[in-house]
Amino acid sequence: MNIIEKLKPIEADAKIRWIPVIGSEKAKVVLDILSKYKPKRILELGCAIGYSTMILGSLGASVVSVDTNNKELIEARENFSKFGFSNIETINGHGNEVMKGMVDSGEKFDLIFLDFEKRYYVEALELCYNLLEVGGVLLTDNINHPKSALFKEMMLKDSRFESSLEDVGDGILVSVKVI
Repeated sequence: MNIIEKLKPIEADAKIRWIPVIGSEKAKVVLDILSKYKPKRILELGCAIGYSTMILGSLGASVVSVDTNNKELIEARENFSKFGFSNIETINGHGNEVMKGMVDSGEKFDLIFLDFEKRYYVEALELCYNLLEVGGVLLTDNINHPKSALFKEMMLKDSRFESSLEDVGDGILVSVKVI
């Protein structure tokens, strides 16, 4: 049974409880991207109850996931344990603040999954750029949402990235850091 099938109960429960998760359709796209780029170290901004985190970690990469909602992080940790994920670390805090500390300490990631409050996407751009290795991938969820319009426009014009749109759900922007 693949990871998407294993996580069907989490997806169904999240839907009932109005907890936003990427869902199985987007999860398939994310898995394809993971298979293509083979990241070893992933940063996720926006964990909720850990559905996307487990998708991100399902091919063996180490994942650091950041979220402001400690109650959901506790549930996410329980899910990681239940499904046997030992390659996931969680941090309770605001993604942009946590990233500032990571930049200061010289941390690097092969892939960043940007999926927190859309109003913080623009501020997150430079931090994500500084945390990504050259050849690393910035995956931005909810890119077709009206609140993501400015960020989307910025990314499509940013020559430091080669970006393409995956038209699934409300969209995922796949941006590879080229310089």
